[in-house]
Amino acid sequence: MIIGKDWDRQRKWRARLATSAAMVVLAAWRIFTCSFAFSGDATLYYRFARGMFRYWLVTGSFAAVGAVVIIPVLWHGAGPQILIGAILLVLAALALLMCSSVMRGF
Repeated sequence: MIIGKDWDRQRKWRARLATSAAMVVLAAWRIFTCSFAFSGDATLYYRFARGMFRYWLVTGSFAAVGAVVIIPVLWHGAGPQILIGAILLVLAALALLMCSSVMRGF
């Protein structure tokens, strides 16, 4: 049984895992549900490109926050937490790579 400071520390790491998981899942959801459809003139294309840039910037921010929040868990977490944290970190890195490559296109 975990008591005292260890219990508080484990609760803190679980909260970090939940927060980062939510951010990474939200970023992944935004990546898989985006749409690139466009038809119109130059003014509308400018608005479309600006909107898509913002979309990917927000998605990348979610992934970046998820990655930053998970890093302390990799340093101080327990066994299963480190595995989950590593998986989330890889997913966040993939989302960031996807966002940066799409933003370079705009």
